[in-house]
Amino acid sequence: MSGPTSFKSLRLSQVDYDRHMQSQSSYAQDTLKCDENAPELKITAESEEAKEVLRESSGVEDQDWILVPYDPRDSTELIMQRVEGVIRIPQKHWKLAGNGRVFRSHKDLAFLGYFGRSQTESINAILLPKSDVNGYIAANRMTKDWMRFPHKPSAASELPVNPHARAQALFPLLDTADSPHWAEYIAHRQAAEACIDDAFEELECDENVENAAYRKMIRAATLKSLCGENDLKEEERKKIADAVVNVSLWTNHGGFEMRDVYVITRIHSLVAPKSVDMHLTYHYRTRLSSVEYYYTLGFRINATPVPPLEDIPRRSNEVVFVHTGQGWRTFGWFCLGHRRTEHSACLVSRFDLQEVHDALFGPVETGKLGERVSLRGTAKLMLASVGFEFDIALDEEDKAKNGDGHTVNDGARLCLSARKPGISAAYLRTICGIPPLEDDDAEWHSQVATRTSDDEYGYGSDDDGYGHGSQDGECIVA
Repeated sequence: MSGPTSFKSLRLSQVDYDRHMQSQSSYAQDTLKCDENAPELKITAESEEAKEVLRESSGVEDQDWILVPYDPRDSTELIMQRVEGVIRIPQKHWKLAGNGRVFRSHKDLAFLGYFGRSQTESINAILLPKSDVNGYIAANRMTKDWMRFPHKPSAASELPVNPHARAQALFPLLDTADSPHWAEYIAHRQAAEACIDDAFEELECDENVENAAYRKMIRAATLKSLCGENDLKEEERKKIADAVVNVSLWTNHGGFEMRDVYVITRIHSLVAPKSVDMHLTYHYRTRLSSVEYYYTLGFRINATPVPPLEDIPRRSNEVVFVHTGQGWRTFGWFCLGHRRTEHSACLVSRFDLQEVHDALFGPVETGKLGERVSLRGTAKLMLASVGFEFDIALDEEDKAKNGDGHTVNDGARLCLSARKPGISAAYLRTICGIPPLEDDDAEWHSQVATRTSDDEYGYGSDDDGYGHGSQDGECIVA
């Protein structure tokens, strides 16, 4: 049985590489050209097999590095194409890295602070064979600017071999137990955090970068959602907030309002190799004679590790069915019909919240994290993870002091107001076991959502325009 393929053996002959380049368009080849006075990037390596490739590619005896020109307006993909032209190993087999970061191919250099530094010598980038990427990330993990809890892991050489112990060293976890899935948890959480690393590096370069306001809103709402959990220590709140990682975000901002939002956020468990994925699709558009308005919020509990998602497969274009199948459940949805009739349903149940709570924080046991986080806090964290700053008042005094329901953020305004919204503080009070407030609609408390095999939809009325049965094909996701 043959062993693993060496990195050097992946190098194409000049003839084969020239043949490959002939298949590229002239435009693609033109984009690789740089001015004569363009700055140069020094490509180095850490592993001996990568150094051997660079020695052969440099054309200089014992020189284990190469120089490639670049333009500050380039993307990392163009740089990788120039490197590929020198080492003649297809890009699918390697990555470039620097300063503890693995560079994504689609990023513009203008949004990577690493390439914007002022220095007299050439900037270095590291050639990483694909097999070395995970090890590089683990070895260079550091406390990032977006982290609230200053967790600094041990040096790579000091990290435990056992995956459970390694996860405890890499991440600020609590009350963990042994499991065969910790190695996958590590890989997937590192991949998810790489997404937010990129996003916050862009924010450092340009505070007005696309999606900046929404990212800041998620960040602020996440930590604030835990402030009402009085049994949690401050450091525990920060650890939980750092486990909330936005992995996909697209927004369309029109003037004072958000027109479109597509969010996927992963909430990592602090007690087990589990996670919860949250997904929001939101659309609000005012026309001359009509208003287009809908949103749907869903979640998925990952009992075992799965790679982070950048998109979710859509089973149907109808708002009510977006979050069905493949483990997805609907938290709540809303749609304004053609005649401005409101259709909505808040479908999350107490059972759902309890499942999410136990996956993220563990069951309620004396002295454990699960005992210190309530169902109310769980619901607020889920909503905050997609950008909803949302409070569930405990009583009239709490409502007067901290508000109740959705708080609009002026930087990224979302509209959730309606006579019967798809996400209701009154309804969430009911399933969290909190007594109703004076102004709560009694209907929310008389029909509590329960998810059973015979009742897929939970709360929702078919006869007054608020349930799935009255849509008449109006509530369609574009």
